[in-house]
Amino acid sequence: MLGLKRGTVKLCEHHDEWAELYEQEKQLLKNIFGDKIIEMEHIGSTAIPGVPAKPIIDINTAIKSLDKETVDEFIEPLQKVGYTYMHEYPNRKFFVKGPEEKRTHHLNLVEVGNQTDWHDKILFRDYLNSHQEARDEYGKLKLDLASKFADDRESYTKAKENFILEIIKKARLTMPKGVAGILENYDGTYLLHLRDSDAPTMAGEWCLVGGAVENNESPEDAIAREVKEETNLDLQEPVFVKDFIYNGKMISIFHCKINTRNQKMILGEGKQLKFFSLDELSRLLSNLGSCNPYLQVLSDFAFVKTNRVEVNQKQCELIADRLRPLRFRREHFNRPFLTFKSGAETKLRAFLFASAICHQTHSLIYRKKNLKGWSCLEDTYTILGEVNSPLLDPEYISKLSVNELSELLKPVFAEDGSPENCTLDRLDERSAFLINISQQLKENYDGKVSNLLAESNGYLINNGSGLYELLEELDGFTDPLKKKSTVFVQLVKNTNLIQIKDPESIEPVMDYHMQRLMLRTGCIEVKDEELKRALYERQNLESDSDVRLASVEAVRLMGRLAQKDFFEMDELLWSLSRSCCHEQPLCTAGHCNKTPCTFFTFIDLPEHERCIFDGICSGQNDESFRKYWQPVVETNYY
Repeated sequence: MLGLKRGTVKLCEHHDEWAELYEQEKQLLKNIFGDKIIEMEHIGSTAIPGVPAKPIIDINTAIKSLDKETVDEFIEPLQKVGYTYMHEYPNRKFFVKGPEEKRTHHLNLVEVGNQTDWHDKILFRDYLNSHQEARDEYGKLKLDLASKFADDRESYTKAKENFILEIIKKARLTMPKGVAGILENYDGTYLLHLRDSDAPTMAGEWCLVGGAVENNESPEDAIAREVKEETNLDLQEPVFVKDFIYNGKMISIFHCKINTRNQKMILGEGKQLKFFSLDELSRLLSNLGSCNPYLQVLSDFAFVKTNRVEVNQKQCELIADRLRPLRFRREHFNRPFLTFKSGAETKLRAFLFASAICHQTHSLIYRKKNLKGWSCLEDTYTILGEVNSPLLDPEYISKLSVNELSELLKPVFAEDGSPENCTLDRLDERSAFLINISQQLKENYDGKVSNLLAESNGYLINNGSGLYELLEELDGFTDPLKKKSTVFVQLVKNTNLIQIKDPESIEPVMDYHMQRLMLRTGCIEVKDEELKRALYERQNLESDSDVRLASVEAVRLMGRLAQKDFFEMDELLWSLSRSCCHEQPLCTAGHCNKTPCTFFTFIDLPEHERCIFDGICSGQNDESFRKYWQPVVETNYY
């Protein structure tokens, strides 16, 4: 039996021929695409004998990239053999085979090595196939849910999530283990190992020192042994940093202090051992991009350090664990600013102009609509976009003076349309940004934001022609941490107006709300007493760089640990910090700062009486964290 009506839930006893049908489909696709397919896996319950399943073959297919050019190579050939391209998810492209009344196959295109949509699916399948008790428990759960949600597949799928996440956690404990060391010398340099050209993995590449964990050996003992064998160096106390999956192994990373003044280093394996300064390491990482996961881990660690503020990696791990299972409400991506009726160019202009003036919007408020800050900008630019206002026309704006544009903006940002009731401040500065952007668009891109996007060819960083790099030429987008640029890119991506070819270049968004959250949760810790006092007392600061840089690195680390992209991290943490952890945090006030709570409207939760970080947030029980305020600076970066 094979095939099921779309959206319904009907389970069958397991059929042995499902495995054969998968192999037939695999061979069909391999014949079509050849080496464009890197790996294929039969996933889902039809790949788990003994578990009742919907009669649909689920197939995961690993390809080199999810950029538009690569995915386009699959769409038409798949259509010719009966597949329909259904959805574009952040980490996979979803196809179905068969008519709506009888879906027979689900096919996911996944970027090779993806944690959530590749490794975790295989971990879950393999764990159940080797653990009868878990398999039986899952089968019972599925039958109970199928009777409850027979015509609601979305609710059926969501109700299984907690069980699946728990099994994945258990599966990781049973994987083959490896270790690698972030070896920091007394002078702050980091030791790397150049692997042999015929090594089974990372051949000919710079890598961390490490290897396999042997039987009955702890990870701590394993890293000490591996470092001794490969370098002749003894470790001081190794400190656990994180785990990640690579090449079928669970790799434990440790930070290890070494001291070459007291010991002689001897090459035990590979081609070379070399110490890298932070500058040298930065250049090495720039050349390699994100293809070396070990060096990415080193980067996450080495660049989180500042003199006055440090990232608390243990706390980041706790927070990331709470973030990982969260999912967005469907309606969040159907909000008016993303879906208002207009041509693509009008929508792009609304996104660009709103992002350009989104800084220090403390005073911007529409009381009747219960909107503040960015929500007001979304509301206003939605209205301007719907009527194709001249205030979205670069040709028109470029001819205005700063004063003229400021006067035109006053009624636009007044809830009642009266210029004297405008709540958006610093209008001259914002107007100057919009005029400069309009002039740049007119001079360089024929007045069209779509031409600016086309110039980037889908890249964020690309030898001066990436979208981040092009935006830097526009007033309002000069932030070295690219907050506004990333907000714009996120809006464009969420409306499918760009396919990002180098997602590894995406920068975490960091504004004042999120800095406050990083401080209060304890994800970053202020070591400088003078800075700590200034934050407590909300003093004006000359620079926010220490706090902001550490906050960015904390979010970078948590994003990888939570398996969320930086767009998702922005939406999660920004919505929570502006509503749940503002003047009076939810944990002490008993209610959110904003009604309705922005976080609760974004995230699919059954209730929100307590903070999602309840029990792990440093500020919940420690006033020294809870009384932090964000850096008070005058900036047009955020």
